[in-house]
Amino acid sequence: MRTKSITKKTGLTRQGVNFKRRRGESDAEIIAGHGTSDASGETLASAQLRKEKALADLRELEVAQKSGSLVSLDHAVLAGAAMAQMTRQRMSTIPGALAGVLGATTDEREIRTILDAEISRQLEHLSNDFLSAADEGIADGRSPQGAPEDDETHDAKPITPKPKSKPQPATGGPHKGKS
Repeated sequence: MRTKSITKKTGLTRQGVNFKRRRGESDAEIIAGHGTSDASGETLASAQLRKEKALADLRELEVAQKSGSLVSLDHAVLAGAAMAQMTRQRMSTIPGALAGVLGATTDEREIRTILDAEISRQLEHLSNDFLSAADEGIADGRSPQGAPEDDETHDAKPITPKPKSKPQPATGGPHKGKS
C-alpha cells in the first residue's frame, strides 16, 4: 500500500507512517491500530501482548522457584560460601596427612604422585560432601544448596584464619639483630 493512501486513512503524517513501518508494523496494523496508540507509538494490542508475555514469564519463574529449580541469589551466595569453607577445611588436612610420608621421601616423582593421590582423594570426598549437603537440603525442604527457604537474615560466622606462630631458628631462640 502506498504511504499517501495510509496517511489519508489514518490521518498520520508520512513520517509517522514510515516510523511505524521501521518499528515493524505492517500497513494493515498501522491502519487498524491508528487511534489506539499512546505517546510512544505503541498500540493497545501490542501493549496487551507485551503485558501477557511478561506475566507468563513471571509465572514460569514462580513455578521454577517453587519446584526448586530456581533459587534466590542470597541462597546461592550462602551455598557458595559454605562450599568454599568446606573446601578450605578439606584441603587444609593435606599437609598434616602427608608430612611424615613426604619428609621421608626424596624422589620428586614419588612426592608428586603422593600429592596428586591425596589431593584427588580429598577432592573426591569434597564432591561427596557437596552432594550429601544438597540431598539433605532437598529432604529438609530447603533449597538444593542447603540454604533455608525463608527470607530471614542469617548471621554467618566469618571465616578467620588461625594465627600462625612465627618459626624460631633452630639454635638459640629468637634472633635479635645482626651479628
